[in-house]
Amino acid sequence: MSRLFSRKFDSYRVRDEEKIDYKRKVFIAFEGVDTEPKYFEKINKFLNSQSKYTVELFIVNRLKDDGKSHPKHVRDGIIEFYEEIKEHFLKKKDRLCIIIDIDKHFGETEDIVAENYKAYLESLSTSDGTKIYPYVSNPCFELWLILQFEETEKLDLEKIAENKKTTKTSYIKKEYNRLKRKYKDISIIDAINNARINSISALLENNIDDLYYKIGTNLNDLFDYILGDIE
Repeated sequence: MSRLFSRKFDSYRVRDEEKIDYKRKVFIAFEGVDTEPKYFEKINKFLNSQSKYTVELFIVNRLKDDGKSHPKHVRDGIIEFYEEIKEHFLKKKDRLCIIIDIDKHFGETEDIVAENYKAYLESLSTSDGTKIYPYVSNPCFELWLILQFEETEKLDLEKIAENKKTTKTSYIKKEYNRLKRKYKDISIIDAINNARINSISALLENNIDDLYYKIGTNLNDLFDYILGDIE
């Protein structure tokens, strides 16, 4: 059993070999064991309810008690996972993805972070050369969740950059919980599209090469791939 796993694959064929017109399969692994998996499971239910989408998400869950959330661990886990299911993986259609945070995973000083981050991005492929697509948020995934509800110009980017904890909750998580209650009736597709628009604001970074030192996220690229031009 790989360090990342999904119950979906314990006794499930990834793809029906008798079908000719396959959906694209997007396998996603995360650092987080709660917020990110729940969010993408909700999105997958939405996709499955809409016949116009030709993609299916597979959530590669990390063991909650493994104690390892470093991006290197997520990378190694999805590589191990790929080895288990690669006979069903169509390289021209399917995609391996990881969703990670910058936080303080790559070091303390900018030079060290830059070096470690670049080396990490260059390491993202399997033994047979299958690419692993990274989707990165700085400082964390909850930035994307906030962008579903709030225009970038209204965000306190200094507080987001610091992301200090008050009691047990970080600033970004507190903001997300507040905004989620305020906009509880927004549809999932409207929320996603808000984030897609807000994430490409000039105030935020969305170029993956620069996310190690700038506030922002390139998750918009993932949703461009998942949703395409169909809205």
